[in-house]
Amino acid sequence: MDDLIEKLRATNVSPTNSSDNTTTILSEISATKDPKLFDKHDLAEFLNLTQSNNVNVCKEAAKCIAEITKSEVQQTMELPIQICRALGNICYLNDEARDIILDLKGDIILIKLLDITDFKDKMNALQFIKVRGGLLSNYLLGGEGLAKRAIELEIMQKIQHIIAIGVQNVDENEDLLLNTLPLMSILTENVPDLNFDASLNIQLSRILSASTNADLAEMP
Repeated sequence: MDDLIEKLRATNVSPTNSSDNTTTILSEISATKDPKLFDKHDLAEFLNLTQSNNVNVCKEAAKCIAEITKSEVQQTMELPIQICRALGNICYLNDEARDIILDLKGDIILIKLLDITDFKDKMNALQFIKVRGGLLSNYLLGGEGLAKRAIELEIMQKIQHIIAIGVQNVDENEDLLLNTLPLMSILTENVPDLNFDASLNIQLSRILSASTNADLAEMP
């Protein structure tokens, strides 16, 4: 693994420049099946490559990131924050990036981010909530096809679970709600026939009545 990482560094890769063997090296790295081999390596080296102009480099870099995140050492709240921020920036007004994520079935992983509701790392929890919401928003703004696919992956059920947590104490969970409810607005704009469960409507009305935040009053 160390030799492969050194080869990757030696190729002088940047978002606008990559040598012919960059994809090959990344493919070899992503094929590594022992997550522990990634423990001492910096994820940032691969995050930069996801912004490459070369589609194949982006795909292989994404696969490397997926393997790195299997390492227990790498599994901290700071890691998903970095990934969400980078992917969120990439997906902004970028249909090609969204298509790559869809092609890799990465949308399954993106939507699973909403399953994270027990924040043991209180220091980084708010930042994670914000970048998660930003990433999912920028991805779902890709249009009706992505929105319908997200609904198939039960995004509404996950959002409703978060809302159920938020409604227990609206003031305390204000940031959680502010960074989750916009997803519902995007979904309803792209899927006109989307209907909310009666229980969800009740929860939303409770949030509106309990909150004095003008931004919450406009959602969804």
